[in-house]
Amino acid sequence: MAELKDGIIVDKTVTEKIFSKNEKGAMDVKKIKGIVIHQTNSQSAESTFNAYTAGRYNTKKKITEYFGAHFLIDRGSGTYRENKKDKPYPGIDGKIYQTAHVNQICNHAGNLKSKLYPTNSHSIGIEIVGRFDETDGYPASSVAQVESAAWLVATLIELLSSIASTDAKDDHLYAHGDISSGKKPSEGVSSLEQIRKQIEKEKAAKEKAAKAEGITVHTSIPFRMPPMAIDNTRVIIRYVPLHLADGE
Repeated sequence: MAELKDGIIVDKTVTEKIFSKNEKGAMDVKKIKGIVIHQTNSQSAESTFNAYTAGRYNTKKKITEYFGAHFLIDRGSGTYRENKKDKPYPGIDGKIYQTAHVNQICNHAGNLKSKLYPTNSHSIGIEIVGRFDETDGYPASSVAQVESAAWLVATLIELLSSIASTDAKDDHLYAHGDISSGKKPSEGVSSLEQIRKQIEKEKAAKEKAAKAEGITVHTSIPFRMPPMAIDNTRVIIRYVPLHLADGE
């Protein structure tokens, strides 16, 4: 099972690659209320890491500012458009990197359209590699990216009880393009829709398996893998992205 130690998710599914300049001070994990889905407008995790390292120079303030989210999910399938040519995404499809501690604030949410949305001080940011196209906007995420994102969302909700304790009618997930002004409206929107569908798919599969076994499953988090422990009244199941289930 994944564990949270000093702000780091400890699990073989997650690769730790912390960019300390993106961390802006302590965040109370008991007050985290939501997860924001971003897209990078880059072709790979590596190019995003380079941007994290370089930062952005603010000409008005005459300082270099650093922006980034807590997690990044790489892409290694499909193509993006550059200079009127289709190029393959060169990364590792669906690989999850943790780029900031979850108990640290990151500048990822931006200028919010409403006070109802979670701020930088109350949210976790997940970046998904995807290159913006002027004609089509941000692309749909790959199957591996969606599976990894669904696992990561489920894991965060499990480990951060404050997210699960918010309004039951709210799934705690937000697309960056929906909540932030000054951002491309399509950022994270299709990816979030894919993630929600994946979560519902996993939930339905879990309920079907439990019904077939005549077992009551006590969990609100979507899982997929076979039971790890059974006590005749409940089953504990761990969800692992399909592309990682065989140890890839």
